[in-house]
Amino acid sequence: MIGDAKAGDVVVNTKTALAYVIAEVLPDGAYQLAHWNPSPDNPFKQHMPPIVHREDPDYVRIRPTRPVSSPTETYLTVRERDVTPRIKSFLNVDELLRMLIASEKRRRRDEHVFYNAAGPGARALHRMAKILIQSLHTVLGGTPPSLDTFEFLRAPAVDYHPQTLLRPQEFLNTVLQKSTWSDRDEPKPVLSTNLTVLGDICSGGSENTLTIFFQKGLFDVDPKKALGIFEGLLASYRLPDGLFQPLLKCVATLQMFLQATPCNPAIYQIFIDDDVLDEVAYISVQSGYPLDSRIGEMYGLKAPLDHVTATRLPARSGGFTRSVLNSVEKPGFWESFSGGNDPQARLIMNPNFFSTPNSNIRIVTFELRSERLDLELIRFRKEVDAICQRYCGDCIGRLRSFHEEHAIALTRLNINVLPEPEECSVSLLTDMVLSLPAILTKIQESKLSAFDFMN
Repeated sequence: MIGDAKAGDVVVNTKTALAYVIAEVLPDGAYQLAHWNPSPDNPFKQHMPPIVHREDPDYVRIRPTRPVSSPTETYLTVRERDVTPRIKSFLNVDELLRMLIASEKRRRRDEHVFYNAAGPGARALHRMAKILIQSLHTVLGGTPPSLDTFEFLRAPAVDYHPQTLLRPQEFLNTVLQKSTWSDRDEPKPVLSTNLTVLGDICSGGSENTLTIFFQKGLFDVDPKKALGIFEGLLASYRLPDGLFQPLLKCVATLQMFLQATPCNPAIYQIFIDDDVLDEVAYISVQSGYPLDSRIGEMYGLKAPLDHVTATRLPARSGGFTRSVLNSVEKPGFWESFSGGNDPQARLIMNPNFFSTPNSNIRIVTFELRSERLDLELIRFRKEVDAICQRYCGDCIGRLRSFHEEHAIALTRLNINVLPEPEECSVSLLTDMVLSLPAILTKIQESKLSAFDFMN
């Protein structure tokens, strides 16, 4: 079923696999279709495009693949002479670049790409968070979130920085009141990203994703800080103490392993829907300052900024950000900057997008996997599941004992304290155990009432 759509949207016939573009929305709400990308040798060119209704079960609306080159490929073409000497020592870098470029070309037409590298400790922390959250959702009775293309770049449900709820323009108006502001001093609200994986590689590499990846990160996560993050994460689920403490101990054990074991970093290829771009991103330079004409001159800009970005919109506006991101695939954009410094972007770590899985943010991870870490994380997942299962077993045991001790009174009062097998989630079992004292009071009151009646 197509549902609500507009002219220009692409639909596919699920039976014939033919793609069409909606040419017109007719007065009765039906759609006049036209052939998608018709060509002289299209064997279907003689077929008249159909008129279909939005409820037609044979047609579905799709988001077409972006048929343009990748920012990284364009950058490499423009600056190959400068880039090649800087990456030749990186192991298997050609294969990695091919994978990244191919992924960029597969993105949707309405997605923009950004790059960030995570150090070994941060990457391990992100993987632990995914395991813990999926396990907790399962045992708490909910549906585990799909995390195949998502990373918790900020810990979910933990206190977030209030500035992360600001839109980019509001955020900049706030932080730039402080003349010495730098995201190096206040990194929590924003994430530093490159516009291609090679961005800023010619300026020394200290702010280049690829260099940071191969040098295993600029910095790493302090183990005590990481443990505090997980403690806050577990606390946010309001777990009973019988579950909270064993899980925290399990996390602490894994943290000790990570301190003593070499791990590997990761590259995060972050795709953001155009619909939410204005809420989370702005074009920047090093230290998080917004790119504007004055900064552009310092970066050796060879032409006026509005010529380079093809817009006269204010430099801090969402329209400016969008215009730059639509220009990064064009050679002329990168040719306009000299001196090795490239524009970057800052992503405001709004918890609604970067702490909560959602359809607007898609993160593809490229990493060198560590067999020892993989095995330890498998053990961690099994231990988390075992802790939850033991807790559930203890709860069921307490409920059964209570039922056996007070079976007659429970039957008389029509109270059931035994859960159905398919309902044995941590949340339900915890609530049922916590309700036992109140049920016991009812039983005692019913016995007193019966005694008074007999007398």
